[in-house]
Amino acid sequence: EEIERARKVWISSTAAESFPQNVAALKWKQHVSSKSKSVSLSPFLDGRGIVRAGGQIEGADIPFCRRHPIVLSPDHEFFRFIVMKCHERLKHERVDHVRNELGQQCWILRYRTTVAPREIV
Repeated sequence: EEIERARKVWISSTAAESFPQNVAALKWKQHVSSKSKSVSLSPFLDGRGIVRAGGQIEGADIPFCRRHPIVLSPDHEFFRFIVMKCHERLKHERVDHVRNELGQQCWILRYRTTVAPREIV
């Protein structure tokens, strides 16, 4: 439980560092800028201040975290840490497996070019 809380604090602070304008706009219940890389995701802040993707599957009978994945920036060091931990947890499986696993938990901007073989060493 404590590890999960720490993880969420890291994710929240990563979002604040990676998307400061988005987080500020969402805190004030405004839309993100049309120039934002995440505008097409209809992002929103959840109750813990984590940026999540909106979407059209609100009524789907799937867990909240799957309906509204966490939005992560591939430019942040914490993201690289998450990729490497996932790769290790999957016992060094291929890139496609890592992408699939991460995709179930979060929405990664520039997904295909970011989680690439060169990132997983």
